[in-house]
Amino acid sequence: MDINIAPVLENKARKRIRDENQWKRNVKKRERYSAKNPPNIKDIKSCKHKTCGKLKCDTLNPQDIRKFHEAFYAKPDKTFQDNFLLKYMKVHTPKRRRRIVGNRAESKSYTKFYVRTYVKPYKLIRVCQQAFSKILNVGIHRLRNISKTFLLLGNIPEENRGGDKISRKNYAKKQNVMKFIESFKCIEGHYCRSATSERKYVSSDLNIRKMWKMYQNQQEDESLKVRHCYFRNIFNTNYNIGFKTPRVDVCSKCMELSEKLKRAQNDEKINLMAALRIHKLKAKCFFTFLREYDQQTLSISFDCQKNQVLPKVPDQAAYYSRQLYIYNFTIVIGNATNTFPKENVRIHTWTENVHAKSSNEIASAVFNFLSETDFTGIKKLRMLADGCGSQNKNSTMIAMVGYWLTNCAPSNVKIVELIFPVPGHSFMPADRVFGYIEKDVKNKEVILYPSEYIDIYERYGTVRKLGVDYSVKDWKSYSKDIMKPPGQYHFKFAECKRYYVTRVKNKPGRFLLRGEVNYKSDLGVAKSVLKPSVSSTSEFGIRDVPPFQNKVSALKLDDVKKLLSNHFGEDWISALGTNELLFYKNVLEGTNIGEPDYEEHCEYLPEVGMSV
Repeated sequence: MDINIAPVLENKARKRIRDENQWKRNVKKRERYSAKNPPNIKDIKSCKHKTCGKLKCDTLNPQDIRKFHEAFYAKPDKTFQDNFLLKYMKVHTPKRRRRIVGNRAESKSYTKFYVRTYVKPYKLIRVCQQAFSKILNVGIHRLRNISKTFLLLGNIPEENRGGDKISRKNYAKKQNVMKFIESFKCIEGHYCRSATSERKYVSSDLNIRKMWKMYQNQQEDESLKVRHCYFRNIFNTNYNIGFKTPRVDVCSKCMELSEKLKRAQNDEKINLMAALRIHKLKAKCFFTFLREYDQQTLSISFDCQKNQVLPKVPDQAAYYSRQLYIYNFTIVIGNATNTFPKENVRIHTWTENVHAKSSNEIASAVFNFLSETDFTGIKKLRMLADGCGSQNKNSTMIAMVGYWLTNCAPSNVKIVELIFPVPGHSFMPADRVFGYIEKDVKNKEVILYPSEYIDIYERYGTVRKLGVDYSVKDWKSYSKDIMKPPGQYHFKFAECKRYYVTRVKNKPGRFLLRGEVNYKSDLGVAKSVLKPSVSSTSEFGIRDVPPFQNKVSALKLDDVKKLLSNHFGEDWISALGTNELLFYKNVLEGTNIGEPDYEEHCEYLPEVGMSV
């Protein structure tokens, strides 16, 4: 979907705009036109003009003098003050000229001065030039210059010291450049972040110099051509545009439809455009759930980070070697608009030799989180999970949620909602935490121990070690014992994006399941998916999965051993102390060596229907 480019506010632009108000010369200019000392009332009152004549300087009271002085210096700007002075001056040509005495120049203007009163009835009091000058602390030459210029030219003197005198001449050029920049169409930000950010992105093939050359080639009028620095300044100070990096994890559906659109014609093209638009609308609908807030709903989101390697060394051979993995499964409390302090982030971690990364480990981590969370005042739990998953993984998670809801959850929690994003459009709050972690990991050249990763994790969340702080339960076998196969459900399980698990009021230990294919429509019916022979979710026990049973590939261990030998010598096991590299010694000498069990791979589930 194309997004138009538009100018942004100064504080939102690509480049910070200089603050000219803080320049030394502008600070001095403000000081020049600021009030120095309050007017001397006694000196003004000593004026010889009495109330009986035309000039009534003696009738001024201290309150009027003070307020008139403050009104003049309300804004330390010469143009503003000159307008203020002219407002209380009447300038005209003398009706009768007197004989010139000595070297005195002939007077070309005659000026009357007035001071406004600030007590009812408001009126203007005519005063002499000397009193007017003393009240405002303004020189007589400045008053004469203003009156003379106004009489001859009909306006006040312009400020010729400093200021911008070029931008007005180049107004047409600037407007033409801005029109050219706004003719580009933005690329939709990844994970739909463009909807919530001022930053817009254009193609990665462009840069400022290329865009400037394109502008120059389009201009037939030589007067509209600009220099590169001028074009760059407008680009940086009026827009917040970035150049998108080359894409590496593009949604497969988006790529498929986009490529078909390039070759399609007529009716087929219309159908493909509609399909692509609906696909992106579905992706955006998921993020509306991420942003929703309700006091009686607790929203959590969770995701797995990219596997981190052990040992992390700068050796070139490490690029081609197999290494041990440390896993990070993060749960975040709150919606996408919140900040995420450490107490709202739960990081579950374990190494490859302790447990695999399967549905049992993920469900056990979520169950541990739910068991330790306070649900006071909460009626609904919303769980937003990343990845398209598979039938087995989703059914394992539903079985765990059903068990927790019917046996462990407080009575005020009535329903649990599981929502899955559109594959390829799944930017979760946990990804922000992963970004912070990966930035710290990248800055460390060598990481040998799992504890070093854990120290980094502890900066951004509460760390829970799998197998130490909680145990892994066999939720996968439990789901097969109590629930029907997904193919026997009353809805198409694999096509659903939302699942609702609700407890049965009059039947403790049982729950109902409802599935929804779309994000905005609620057409499903809640029914039981338990086997007919199962009367309660607590009938079957849930056995623990013991740690250190996962098999690590012998080839991987050989590569790890070679890396350690390159860095610490062939006899690193016997030469090092008891605590150094003890983790690798235990892994290499352990009995859980062999061909690893196959992991549960995610299935790409195609979208069905044209509804959102």
